[in-house]
Amino acid sequence: GIAALVSGGFRWRLNSIREQNLHLETEVAERTTELKETNKLLEKEVEQRKRAETELEKRAAEELQQSEERFRATFENSAIGIALLTLDGHVLRANPAVCKMSGYSEEELQARTDDENTYAEDRNIGMDLFTELVEGKRDTYQIQKRYVRKNGEVFWAQVTLSVVHDAQGKHEYVVAMLEDIEEQKRNLASLQESEARFRAMFDTAAVGITLLAPDRHPDRALLECGV
Repeated sequence: GIAALVSGGFRWRLNSIREQNLHLETEVAERTTELKETNKLLEKEVEQRKRAETELEKRAAEELQQSEERFRATFENSAIGIALLTLDGHVLRANPAVCKMSGYSEEELQARTDDENTYAEDRNIGMDLFTELVEGKRDTYQIQKRYVRKNGEVFWAQVTLSVVHDAQGKHEYVVAMLEDIEEQKRNLASLQESEARFRAMFDTAAVGITLLAPDRHPDRALLECGV
C-alpha cells in the first residue's frame, strides 16, 4: 500500500512538472513570437528612418548643389566685382569682373592682400569698420577708396563688405563687392570745376548779371548763396 501511494504521488508530481513545463514552453513560445514581431516592427521602423534620412540627405545635397550653382553663376557673371576675403584681408576668390577691374589674374590676386591693391593714401580708410565687421560688431559697411591697377593706374571704387557665417554661426569669410566709380568721380569733379568757374565769372563780371528761374523770378538758390 505504501509503495502504491508513493508511486501515485510520484506520478502526480511528474505530471504536475510536465504541465508546468508545457505551460512555461507555451509562454516562452508566445513571448518569442511577440519579440519576433516587435523586432520586425523595429527593423521596419529603422529601415524607414534610414530611407527618410537618406532622402533628406539627398534632398539637402541637391539643394546645396543648386545653391552653389546659383552662387557660382552669379559670382562668375556679375558685372560688379566680387571677392571672397579671409578675415585678415587675403583674397580667396575673385570673379572675372574684379580681375578685369584690377588687371590681375585671380591667382595673382590670391597672392596679394587688399591693402597691397589699395592706393597708399587710402589704406587706412575703413580699417576700423573692417575690425568691427570681423569682431561681430556690425554685419556690413560701405566705403569709397582708391585702388591701383596692375598697370599703375589709380581708380576709385565703391566697396561693400559683409561677413558670411558657417553653420555654427562663426565668421567664415568676408564678401567684398566692388564697383568702379572712376567715371562718376571724374564727372563730379568736372561738374564742380565748371560750377567754380561759373561762380568766379559771375562774381567778377564787369556787367550786371541776373539769373532767372523758369518762372522769371531771380534764382533763389543763387541769391541765398550770395551770388
